[in-house]
Amino acid sequence: MKQAGLVQSARAEIAAPYSYFDEVFEAFLKAAVSAGGAVDRFFSIGGHTIRISFAGSALISKLTRALAHLSSEPSPFPVFSIFVWDSSSTGIALPEPPGDAQKFLERREICGVHGDRICAAFEFAERMRLSILHRDKHVAVHWVPDSTSVPFYESAAPFLTILHWWMRDHGQQLAHAAAVGTASGGILLGGKGGSGKSTTTLACLASGLRCVGDDYVLLGASDPSPARTVYNTAKLEGHHLLRALPALLPAVSNPDEMEREKAILFLHEHFPEALIQGFPIKAIVLPRVSGSTASRLTEVSPAFGLAAIAPSSMFQLRWSGQEDFSKIASVVRQVPNYVLELGTELEEIPELIFGLLARSS
Repeated sequence: MKQAGLVQSARAEIAAPYSYFDEVFEAFLKAAVSAGGAVDRFFSIGGHTIRISFAGSALISKLTRALAHLSSEPSPFPVFSIFVWDSSSTGIALPEPPGDAQKFLERREICGVHGDRICAAFEFAERMRLSILHRDKHVAVHWVPDSTSVPFYESAAPFLTILHWWMRDHGQQLAHAAAVGTASGGILLGGKGGSGKSTTTLACLASGLRCVGDDYVLLGASDPSPARTVYNTAKLEGHHLLRALPALLPAVSNPDEMEREKAILFLHEHFPEALIQGFPIKAIVLPRVSGSTASRLTEVSPAFGLAAIAPSSMFQLRWSGQEDFSKIASVVRQVPNYVLELGTELEEIPELIFGLLARSS
């Protein structure tokens, strides 16, 4: 009898993640009915047609603006679907997680739910948002408590955790990096916040160089690895933008909040010609603010590139592990690595990058 009880308990433990996913998905369906129906949007991300289905319209503008450059025609057979709802506009609460799910692993993954086939995590404190993915069904659900208080960082990079989980299963790796170049090839810009990635990217907007992404890009597994676009946003500290790139102020979407959060620019709305879907990576470039007038490039070991991109990516994407590190390392080691000493004459930066790409070709 004792052994039978242990077997039954083990079966219940195995079934719990799937049962909770079903409960969350059923809550979305109820929310869609409450909101008057589901509203679908389609996007081509990393070469995949992805459907994002909203319960009502309350969250659409807040969670699709950063993806607008990837909008695509509706498809009856999307390869992946994300279902989204909030409790404030629909009146449908998030189901309580089972048992030990009240506890969290270090990275906010939900104990008793997150595992091999079901990925589930609360993001930030106070259960601010839930992301849950069923890897076998290629379906995810995203819940937020209040449609009126979506934080600026989620509007700038929506569904980041879900896309990280799913793209990793499909040969692509999200990285905390920027990328600029031309259709024939470009550079991957790495480094922690404040290193100069965004300054470098935004200084290139009017130069003929084109932008794949400012904060996150998708890395492919081929050699040379492609960098592919995910979000059309750029983020920069407000005081730095005002000092170094004041001409961009009219493009800032949140000018009244720049004292307490980063300035956000939705590039497709102001610089659509500067965006590009992707290109092969020809070099890794690590910006550093030098304080001198002139900018210069110095070749360094790939170890410098790996140290700049991998830890930063794994910190930003807290659900990362050895697999993510290995994929980023593979990309970094394929190409030459450089440190870019950023001077105050920002117009020199595109010239240096064009010269580097010419040499790489």
